[in-house]
Amino acid sequence: MNLPLLNRAALALISVTVLASCGGGSDDNEAGAPQAFNVSPATISVKNAKGTCASGFLGEVFVYGGAAPYYLNNTFPGGIILNKTRVEEAGGSFTVTLNGVCMDPGLINVVDKLNKQVTVSVSSPFVEP
Repeated sequence: MNLPLLNRAALALISVTVLASCGGGSDDNEAGAPQAFNVSPATISVKNAKGTCASGFLGEVFVYGGAAPYYLNNTFPGGIILNKTRVEEAGGSFTVTLNGVCMDPGLINVVDKLNKQVTVSVSSPFVEP
């Protein structure tokens, strides 16, 4: 089929316009997230006194980017206590408390809605007396 140059130019312009309008907005979590998925801080630690293991509040971790909600997988529940198992929105946080057990490290995996994962490393190493 042989179309005049003006018709081909018009069809090309229409095609480009239709393709450009197919993109999603930044609110579309299914398409991914505009920010890199990360946590802050990614590492938290305490220096134990010789022969002891710390207990009590250690820190607060904030979750950014990715696709909310975020699920927390505590790989060391005997030594690390989290105040929740899910963070609902980007910029949200959870707290980390130690249970008097030494670890080097204990890990908390944070998994977003799209199954992307980041890890928080928690360190409370034993120091020989």
